[in-house]
Amino acid sequence: MDEKRSKRLKALSTNGRMRQDGLFQLDATREVPPLPGGSAEPFFPRPLSWEGDEKRKAGNPPVAHQVYDGADETAPIPQAGLEETFRDSEERYRVVAENATDGIAIVTDSQSFVFVNKKCAQIFGFTNGDELLGLPMGGIIHPDDRDRVLETVRKSQRGEHVPPRCEFKGLRKDGGLIQAEASEARTTYRGEPATIVYFRDITERKRADEERRRLSLIAEQAPEMIVVTDNSGVVQYVNAAFLKNSGRKWEDVVGAHVLDCAAGVGNGSFYEALWARLQRERKWTGRITLKRQDGGFNEFDVHVSPMRNSLGDLLNQVVTCRDVTAEVILGQQLRQSHKMEAIGTLAGGIAHDFNNILAAIIGNAELALDDVPEGSGVHHNLEQIFQASQRAKDLVKQILAFSRRDNQEAVLVEAGPLVAETMKLLRSSIPATIDIRHRVEPGRDKIMADAARLQQILMNLCSNAAHAMREKGGVIEVVVREHQVNEDASAPLPDLPAGSYLMIAVSDTGHGMTANLMERIFDPFFTTKKPGEGTGMGLAVVHGIVKSLNGAVTVESQPGKGSVFTVYLPIVARETERTVQEATLPPPGGRERILFVDDEAPIAEMNCAILQRLGYDVTALSSSTEAFEVFASRPGAFDLVITDQTMPDLTGAELAKRIKSIRRETPVILVTGFSETMDAERARKIGIHQLLMKPIIKQELAEAIRSAMESRGKAR
Repeated sequence: MDEKRSKRLKALSTNGRMRQDGLFQLDATREVPPLPGGSAEPFFPRPLSWEGDEKRKAGNPPVAHQVYDGADETAPIPQAGLEETFRDSEERYRVVAENATDGIAIVTDSQSFVFVNKKCAQIFGFTNGDELLGLPMGGIIHPDDRDRVLETVRKSQRGEHVPPRCEFKGLRKDGGLIQAEASEARTTYRGEPATIVYFRDITERKRADEERRRLSLIAEQAPEMIVVTDNSGVVQYVNAAFLKNSGRKWEDVVGAHVLDCAAGVGNGSFYEALWARLQRERKWTGRITLKRQDGGFNEFDVHVSPMRNSLGDLLNQVVTCRDVTAEVILGQQLRQSHKMEAIGTLAGGIAHDFNNILAAIIGNAELALDDVPEGSGVHHNLEQIFQASQRAKDLVKQILAFSRRDNQEAVLVEAGPLVAETMKLLRSSIPATIDIRHRVEPGRDKIMADAARLQQILMNLCSNAAHAMREKGGVIEVVVREHQVNEDASAPLPDLPAGSYLMIAVSDTGHGMTANLMERIFDPFFTTKKPGEGTGMGLAVVHGIVKSLNGAVTVESQPGKGSVFTVYLPIVARETERTVQEATLPPPGGRERILFVDDEAPIAEMNCAILQRLGYDVTALSSSTEAFEVFASRPGAFDLVITDQTMPDLTGAELAKRIKSIRRETPVILVTGFSETMDAERARKIGIHQLLMKPIIKQELAEAIRSAMESRGKAR
């Protein structure tokens, strides 16, 4: 058989089969191909001789009786040649199938295996394909998926459309489970309709997919911000934490350069230098500042690392950011607390000595005022000394209160003069480009408050207003007036009961705020200031103080139109005001016998003179041990003991205990400039009638004495 004829026979063998009668039956579903090698010459130069037109018309496969080789004479096809060619072709296909990387099986329409390659057997845990021959295909499918998969095969057999791939849980020979994928194609096998099924073990792929899904969920739910960029810095992925913390939207970030997401303090040179360093080193750890969409700033600890493939090629840069804004602010607060503690320690250390000095000034001024006629120049000068000393006394109290070393009680405060005084203090700390104005309208302005805390409200609000105008300047205006709140009050004052309130409005002409900012403006640690410019506690403190005074604070603002903070504090009822005013009557006197003890001899002598002018019989001593000896020798000779707390040998508290041990009913008034170990509650527990803070004015001392005498029931 020549080479040309052999090629034709091989081509023919791929398009039909050898029948038992020696004739070759063509597959009617195939088209006759051209000559091997791509020749345009038809495979058959002359038509095949068909086994009767009747069979062809009846739908039976055509049968080749002979094939012409291009000559006029016919050349019958030798049966032996066709069988050899067919066997060679079948062997080649079997070798290909057996060595395929996918599992290949042929199942009949009854869904039994008639061919299984080696890979398919391995997928399902068998040694070779022969173990599966004749077994039903459903045996390798888990019961959960069996009906679904077999129905897909049946649909294919019926010629219905089926998905290109079908995933299912497979059963291995040992009972183990795998994740498998199957696809199918219709064919004929030994003259019978059949289905070729291609199997793949996708267990590892599914496990990898699940791992990727798990990692994706971890990234999405992580509290840290995660950003993935390509090698050029273009953002390819950000997680939910980034969107939440930055206030940006996905579409605004993904596709943008990472530097566009960072807006630091000052110019962008820091971030440009950082990016240049990353291009060289690919790793970086540090802290950066990012600007939020609402204008605020957040601090982040950042770690940048490269993502590489198995060959070491750089694929991406991964940036993880942890928001440490709260920690930074807490650190600032801690440092501030330590600073204030140091100030408090200093203030406490000097308070006792300074108050002793003030006590001498105030006491002697009061004595001198009694000795000169009212209206004289000397009387006026002494009043100025007395008032200045009172301001110095209040200043010490404010320092102690500011350092949290003094508990301030609410007293009757006239807000108008206090506002005027506070504005003077603020003028020196606010830039000259900002004009400060204040107006106190006619009406009641007395409230129950602590003057220092009211000043703190004003200073925080004005400081906040000044910050809003620090670049372009502007006007701060403070208005004080009486305001009536009715039962049907509108929304800005929903929590205030009806009544009269002192309204303090602080307005500025700064940049204003958005609605989103106003919702958070009183939150602790929230700030739009850059790091180092503020802690975010100023307005939170204002809110806390106002609430503690049973008031309310509101804010109105629009971007570009400034802001107005309005504080409402209850005005003192007229009955309460009269009660407080009654306390300003001339100091009451008496005829009781008083033992006065202070280690500062001038103060002891001065108070002795003051009390004697009020009618009392006074014994003044500057030694606590001597005072105890005098009292112990004549306990019935004294109706009251007034003693300083901080003294050598015996403190005032120790002296009081010894006196009480001798004569329990003797009242004791304890006086201190400042003491870490003594407060009103501790004094009460050891039997002290009242604790007074130096410097003491005559009115305060006289009232304390009468209170002690009345409690004893021995007033004369």
